[in-house]
Amino acid sequence: MMTTTFTLAFEGPPACIDCTRQGVPSCTHIGFNAAAWDIGGQQVTAPGLDERYMHTVTHVEISADRKTVTVAVDTERPPLMDLARHLSTRADPITKAAVRAVDNDSGEVLGEGRFDAFLVDGQPIYIGGKPYTVASTDHPGRNEHGVVPNGGVDWQEARVVPREEPTITPLSLWPTP
Repeated sequence: MMTTTFTLAFEGPPACIDCTRQGVPSCTHIGFNAAAWDIGGQQVTAPGLDERYMHTVTHVEISADRKTVTVAVDTERPPLMDLARHLSTRADPITKAAVRAVDNDSGEVLGEGRFDAFLVDGQPIYIGGKPYTVASTDHPGRNEHGVVPNGGVDWQEARVVPREEPTITPLSLWPTP
């Protein structure tokens, strides 16, 4: 979880047209309106935030003069593994899990590498930024005793299926053109 804080400044006139006509130099009709900024718990986008992740407003504070609003946004990256980004950092290649991700329907190899652990059935993963679910796993190189003969590599074949991710229509903190 990462928190980002934005402070936005109101750059409009100090008073509305009606108050200006009446000689009031600064009025409460101008600036950030608390009702409009009641966005706690909503998902948002803003410059600098990675659009691949969910960003949720946790706190909104409007200054007493209504000229600034401070918005705290929590970003949570889903705890999913992307095969391209989670290669093992362990020094010993023998202890690494050799995984080959294979499309469940076509049999096409989508990715392979050595990781810190084998994948498990039902595990959500990403391959090349696309979401998949591990449908089944097998170790085709193992014999009937569960051993890979002649010191070969114990490749795990993980059959994967594409996974739909929910579409989120976030509220933008910035005006759209």
